[in-house]
Amino acid sequence: MLSKKHIVYGAAVLLFAVFFTGCKSTSAAAKLEAGYELSAWKGEWQSFSAISGATQLNDAYRMQAEKMPYYTEDGLKAAVSNMFATPIAKVKFDGSNTVLFTVMDKDGNEKQIPCEYRYTGMKPMQGFEGHSWYAFEAIKPVQGLAEAQYFIIVPPHRDSEDSLLHWHARFGSRDIKSLVESDPLWWPTYADTAVSNENLLKEMTDTIKEVAEMLPKAPLMPYTGKWINTALIYDDPRPAVQEVYAKLIKEFSGKKDGSDFTKEEIIKMAKESYGTASDFTHLEFVTGNDKNEMVVWKGMTELSRVAYSRDGANKLRATANAFVASDRQKAGKFAFLSMTTPHGSPAHMHVWYGMKPSEIEKTDGKKPTCIPADSSEELVAKRVLDTCRKLLREATK
Repeated sequence: MLSKKHIVYGAAVLLFAVFFTGCKSTSAAAKLEAGYELSAWKGEWQSFSAISGATQLNDAYRMQAEKMPYYTEDGLKAAVSNMFATPIAKVKFDGSNTVLFTVMDKDGNEKQIPCEYRYTGMKPMQGFEGHSWYAFEAIKPVQGLAEAQYFIIVPPHRDSEDSLLHWHARFGSRDIKSLVESDPLWWPTYADTAVSNENLLKEMTDTIKEVAEMLPKAPLMPYTGKWINTALIYDDPRPAVQEVYAKLIKEFSGKKDGSDFTKEEIIKMAKESYGTASDFTHLEFVTGNDKNEMVVWKGMTELSRVAYSRDGANKLRATANAFVASDRQKAGKFAFLSMTTPHGSPAHMHVWYGMKPSEIEKTDGKKPTCIPADSSEELVAKRVLDTCRKLLREATK
């Protein structure tokens, strides 16, 4: 969970509730029959994801972005694209729990792959009291569907009597929990394949306006507050953190070619993967009073304080949120940012940066990571334990 100062992001989520809580669901999902829990979705459905970037929508994006001081046109496109992003282009349900997915191969060609699922129960929908996801897990892994090993879904519904019938789902490879707790503005959407391209474009034109009004005025809002570079937490002298190393050394005893890992070796391993804090110790995000700023700290010294705009995704980090500084010279090596939305427990985010978009791959560390600066000793220790245990497991395979 995010610390209290980061819960402000929920204000943007509540705006989405205006649309979601007005939904009128089909009744087919009211009673579930074992082995046929997906019968409510029977039919063939297409994702909004592909059409969200159609050139016919450029004017709609431009008109809305002009009203948004901290979004470029490409930035608004990216925000909408992220909301509808999904690895599944089309879905066919036949009434059973076997689903036929259409995915795109590496050459951009459609490929159909079937997969059988088991129903794992209902999961409360975060931010929407009284609403739940239906959760499903693949019976067995299927080649080509790693990103659909798990999914959570809501029944087909309409936002009003005469609106388009559609449903939302989130697909992933990790687990159900990570899908439920993922970005609260992530709502992949599917409509009947019988809906024409023309009608989908009209629907998306209206949706762009609605989403633009829903998005936080300050796109850095999800990051509000001060974050510490995790390179610093591995040297944390507090007892709970130091106990982690003793635990890991014992857990992986004799697995380093017959010898034990030392605390120093474990810390070095972590910093090689997550950075050394050579560029910054803390990042602070200021989004109140019509601001959208990032402050870069090195110890007690403020290195820069610059306003940023949401920009189009950087192809080197296509799934991260991209930002561009209003004053690139002042921002220096932080002129361009690519950051993941805060996620996980304890909450954390990854950030890549550079003087040019092409430089973000040169960021200190493979996966620079930050956690809220006010994280408790216990949460810091948990982050150190989870991170170092993962690295040690990879090193001892």
